[in-house]
Amino acid sequence: MIDLKNHIAFDRAKVDDAIPSEGDLERFLGKVEGSAGRSRVRPWWLVLPAAAVAAGLALLIFLGRGGDTAITPEEVYSSYLAQVEDAMELVRESDQDGTWIATLEGMTFESVPMMDLLPDEMSVEDKVGILQEHYSSVLSGVEEIIEIVRK
Repeated sequence: MIDLKNHIAFDRAKVDDAIPSEGDLERFLGKVEGSAGRSRVRPWWLVLPAAAVAAGLALLIFLGRGGDTAITPEEVYSSYLAQVEDAMELVRESDQDGTWIATLEGMTFESVPMMDLLPDEMSVEDKVGILQEHYSSVLSGVEEIIEIVRK
């Protein structure tokens, strides 16, 4: 890949001024016209788990805004783990070469859970707020990966 970048950088003028080969325009137009006829209907096995992850994220955010129900840091963490597991299963079904699974693992792996990094003297409410903010940002990235895999 580095060699290709060096080659392009070195010969940029040749690459920029190159005339497309004969037939390139027809192949390109054929691909564009062929993709216009495809259905945009998503398979149900992709839509339902993604909706479950989104609902879980919404529930996680809703619970953090207060109310009568007291939530613990452990509940926030277990909810996060369940949502990540659902996302992994969803992506694993569609990921042929394992690229997106590796990306999800890289995004969600914690050698030490965030919950264990918070100081003991911090209040439970503050811990819950920090965990919800942290994990909701991670889950937003997970949701973006699910959207990409769905396409």
